[in-house]
Amino acid sequence: MNHLIFVFLILTSFTLHAQSIDGVIQDNNLPVSFANVMLYKSTDTTLTKFTYSGDDGKFIFDNVAKDNYYIQVSYVGLQDYKSETFFFDGMDKNLGNINMNAGSVSLTEVVVTASKPIMEVKADKLVLNVAGSVLASGDDALSLLRKAPGVLVDNNENISLLGKSGLVIYIDGKPSPLTASELANMLKNMSLNDPFG
Repeated sequence: MNHLIFVFLILTSFTLHAQSIDGVIQDNNLPVSFANVMLYKSTDTTLTKFTYSGDDGKFIFDNVAKDNYYIQVSYVGLQDYKSETFFFDGMDKNLGNINMNAGSVSLTEVVVTASKPIMEVKADKLVLNVAGSVLASGDDALSLLRKAPGVLVDNNENISLLGKSGLVIYIDGKPSPLTASELANMLKNMSLNDPFG
């Protein structure tokens, strides 16, 4: 009986130890918090797993099956990152430090009179302030939302937050009554340089 328990514990610890992919998201050797990290199968580009980086820039995907994958990382103000395809053999894989580059924005003139933090974490919500920000230049609202921490916009333009769908989207403090497709169309046609209704 003791031998069976010992073998079970060895197998359990092996199972818990294996099957994860991790890494660290950085910008100029500083950790990037709340960057969206997506794991795709390279054979058919289906999204397999989705997470975001912690305060230390670290991310981890658990219980990953053997296959060929690539990761994609997005964050407001930084250029999207896409890794090379790699084979995951079922054993822990560390992708090391992933360095992201600042997004290139062409501006003729910038006058800053006051500024809000780009991201505000409140007790009941996460606020992304884009008004007057250089991050908003040249983007539509949907493409910026794709880079918001914890937000995933899939290929069908359905919006989810930390894996949860059925969200209530607020614009200027007012809930949007639109369906998912209507909301996506409105956001794609909404310039961030224009004042919201």
